Amino acid sequence: MGTVIIDIGTHKCEELNVLICPSISELGGLLRASAKKLLGRSNLSLSSLLACWGIFFTKPLHGERNNLKIIALEPNLDVCIKKINRLKRVAQVIHFPIVVLGHDFDESTDIIALNMYDDSLSSSIYNKKNINKIEQLNCLGVDFYNFYKLLLAKNILTLDDKVVVRMNCEGAEFGVVIGIRNLISDGVQIEAVIGSLADVKKIHGEEKYDEMIHILQSCGLEYKYFKGTDLESWSVGLSEIKRVISGYNR
Repeated sequence: MGTVIIDIGTHKCEELNVLICPSISELGGLLRASAKKLLGRSNLSLSSLLACWGIFFTKPLHGERNNLKIIALEPNLDVCIKKINRLKRVAQVIHFPIVVLGHDFDESTDIIALNMYDDSLSSSIYNKKNINKIEQLNCLGVDFYNFYKLLLAKNILTLDDKVVVRMNCEGAEFGVVIGIRNLISDGVQIEAVIGSLADVKKIHGEEKYDEMIHILQSCGLEYKYFKGTDLESWSVGLSEIKRVISGYNR
C-alpha cells in the first residue's frame, strides 16, 4: 500500500514541484511575491507568504518520496519533458504523454487533435476563446476510468493504494470526475481531489460545474483548489497530500 498522486495536466510540473522539490521557478515566484508585499502591492497574507517560504526550504514531502508514486499525464513533451526528468531524479514518476477525454466524447479511446495555444502552457481538447491557437497535435486520448483500470491491470497501481487526483486539464475535468465516481464504486480508494476545475465552468457552463461538484460530494470528496502559480493555495494542496499519507479519513 502506498500513496499515489494522479497528476492530470502536468504542464511544467508547477504543482508537483511545490509538493516534492521546489525549483528556481518557484523561487522566482516567491521573490516577486515578497517584493510586492514589501511594497504594499499584494493582497497575499503575510502568513501565507511565510508558509510558502517554509514549504520551499523544508520540502515537507521530500522524506515521503520513496512511499509516494506519481502518475503524470501531459501530452505536450516540449513543455514538460525537462521538468519531469528533473522530478524523476528525486521521486517515483511515471509519465504518460496522453490526454484524458472529456465527458462529451463518445469513444473511450480515440486519436484527437490537441489544440496548442500561444501562452506556452495551455493545450486543450476543446476550443478556447480569446487565446491564439498556434498548432494542433495529434494525440492519444483515453477516458480516465479505462486509463486507471489499465494501471491496475498492469500492476502499476493496486486497490490498496490511497489516491490523490490533482487536475487542471482545460475542460476535461468533468470526465475525470465521472471516472472517479465509477472507480470508487469499483473499490479504488480515491481520498482527495485537488487542482483547478474552473475550466469546466468556462467551457461547459455553470450547470455542468455544479453537477460535477455534486458528484464529488456524493462520493464523500471535497474539492480543494490548488495551483502552483497561486501561492495562497500551496498550503491547501500540501495539507491534503499529508492528510492522505497520514491515513486520516476524508
